[in-house]
Amino acid sequence: MQMLAACLWGLGGAAAIEAWTLHERINSVGGFPWTYRGQMKLAPYVVAVAIRLSVGVIVTAASTASNQVAGPVGALAIGIAAPQILQQMFARGPSRADLPSPPRGAEPRSGPGSGPGSEPRSGPRPGPFRTPIVPRVDGRVNDSVNGRLDGRYGPADGADQRRRRRGR
Repeated sequence: MQMLAACLWGLGGAAAIEAWTLHERINSVGGFPWTYRGQMKLAPYVVAVAIRLSVGVIVTAASTASNQVAGPVGALAIGIAAPQILQQMFARGPSRADLPSPPRGAEPRSGPGSGPGSEPRSGPRPGPFRTPIVPRVDGRVNDSVNGRLDGRYGPADGADQRRRRRGR
């Protein structure tokens, strides 16, 4: 795909998502948002849209230059998702301070494979979606994300508890 065509498709994707966002804001406030108190004024809004369109073109151009775009739909999608693509590219992983310290009494490894760069990889990043749901002995599930004991798979509601009492 040619660079100019891909950039135009990326610009179209960025413009489409901005138009959709403006449509939603017009519907939510009942008119142009910059005419209402507490909403963004017109000049900052225009600057924000210009920045969003340029980000869509730049990310699409970079993706096209690295042969990651095969056609117009891909370029359009990259233009739409450009801010999220940049957020994911520049997301910070856990720092050394975030990693757990070794247990007390643990001795450093020695021997083959213990040189620089051979540290074990850290596990998945901590977060609310990485916390395991651990089954308990009594059959209930400990949902440690929400800190509650619930039924077999989902949150226990009143109807679920009544069914259990009746034996159904």
